[in-house]
Amino acid sequence: MACRLEKWDKVIETSEILYECVQCLYQEQQYRKAKSLPLLTIELGHPLVYYYGFSHLIRGMAYQEKGKYEEARACIDKYAEMGWLEDLGEDWVEVVEEFRFLAQANGYALELLSGRVEVLTTYTDFLRENPEEVLPALDVILQATLRYELDVDELLKMFAEQTAEFSR
Repeated sequence: MACRLEKWDKVIETSEILYECVQCLYQEQQYRKAKSLPLLTIELGHPLVYYYGFSHLIRGMAYQEKGKYEEARACIDKYAEMGWLEDLGEDWVEVVEEFRFLAQANGYALELLSGRVEVLTTYTDFLRENPEEVLPALDVILQATLRYELDVDELLKMFAEQTAEFSR
């Protein structure tokens, strides 16, 4: 709800609470494993690593919306590489790969918004290979276009066919 209302400080606060909860659960599991104690059986909707990554993802998004690009970059770096976490269940590898992908997409967006307009060509190549990212990327590209006076007419034409599907 805080995201929809653009209450970015609340998003950051909530993401920090989520991270602390996940960190406590993870540390408890690692402690129990080291002591050969029975592991906790916790019913979660996603693997534990998902909540770790999601806490950083939404915090990074909030920092980006607030224009705090260095803080956003630090968050992206945290969910880009979560392979160091151990014993996260059967589905953790798939979740880690999904967050790596999101980190790549969000990294391009952040670079572009922070003024590194030379990344636009690489970002465009990434979008050609990952058409599911075109719609959110166009929002970022248009923000950067207004901010840095970019010429994106050809880019918009290139993705016009994909975006036309959304108007149906």
